[in-house]
Amino acid sequence: MVTAVVSRRGTKMARHAVSVALGRRERSGGQFYAAQARLGLEDLGPTFVKLGQLLSTRTDLIPPTLQHELSLLRDHVAAIPTEAVRAELGQSAGSSVSDVFAAFDMTPVACASVGQVHRAVTVDGRQVAVKIRRPGIRSEIEVDIAILAALTRLARVSRTMRRYEPTALLDEFSRLLRAETDFETEADNIDTVRRTFIDDGAVAIPTVVWDLTTESVLVMDWKGSSNAVAADNVETHGYRRSLGSRRGFLRQH
Repeated sequence: MVTAVVSRRGTKMARHAVSVALGRRERSGGQFYAAQARLGLEDLGPTFVKLGQLLSTRTDLIPPTLQHELSLLRDHVAAIPTEAVRAELGQSAGSSVSDVFAAFDMTPVACASVGQVHRAVTVDGRQVAVKIRRPGIRSEIEVDIAILAALTRLARVSRTMRRYEPTALLDEFSRLLRAETDFETEADNIDTVRRTFIDDGAVAIPTVVWDLTTESVLVMDWKGSSNAVAADNVETHGYRRSLGSRRGFLRQH
């Protein structure tokens, strides 16, 4: 897949360069090539998108034009199929969805590469946000990390690249990415932040529902349109349906 993407995007860059040389296009100041690099990372999937997001913060590694383009990277992913959501919830809770939730909206309020967020109501009436890990994401990440490791070994052939310590960069990136797939670790971090700001009325940090939280499912109080539990740490979209309405909710008895 990497070869196919590099070939496709490389061909576009080469054609653009020829057109510029022949005077058919104006020079873009590197904008076209930066855009192709961004699109290539999106083509390669979640791990490479996150790598691009990381690189966009490294002014010491990449030029401003590419840095700006990579800052535009977003996770473009489809929602997890409903049956997969049910299966993940059942496996995590050890029981059916209806045993845990009085209402569960199968339409996610936010989707990203590692997980997606749903709104739900527990059987005791608590309004919660439920973040579900994308099935198979861990194995996909390990494959992508192996590919990046191979590319890193090639990069070390260059003396210039060795100055930036690509192996250390990949190790740190891999550690952070693997940690992001462990929702219990994320829950611990959320609890730490909540305790830090517990006396600050200007900051509202949701409370983790530990009885329902596992490494693949994170449940916490719903905090409205800016819920802190967002898919892959991006802000969730405002949820405008009324809890009093059954439309859009999974109701089981």
